[in-house]
Amino acid sequence: MTMSPDGFKRIFMCEITNEAWDIFKVTHEETKTVKNYKLQMLTLIFEEIWMLENKSFTDFYAKLNEIVNSRFNLGWE
Repeated sequence: MTMSPDGFKRIFMCEITNEAWDIFKVTHEETKTVKNYKLQMLTLIFEEIWMLENKSFTDFYAKLNEIVNSRFNLGWE
């Protein structure tokens, strides 16, 4: 995982690595609340997706694949 300059600013003054790790986890979707919210958003996106007549199956598949990969990236099977 990489850290943005904003993320670095949040943990820069931490003296204990565990304190920095806790801040990092919260800002990078490691809390249950954030995971639940993101999962609900992905579910909503999935429920509303449909293939347009002027789009190819490859484009549609790419959208579906992005949703599935995002779900697995949340760490839930």
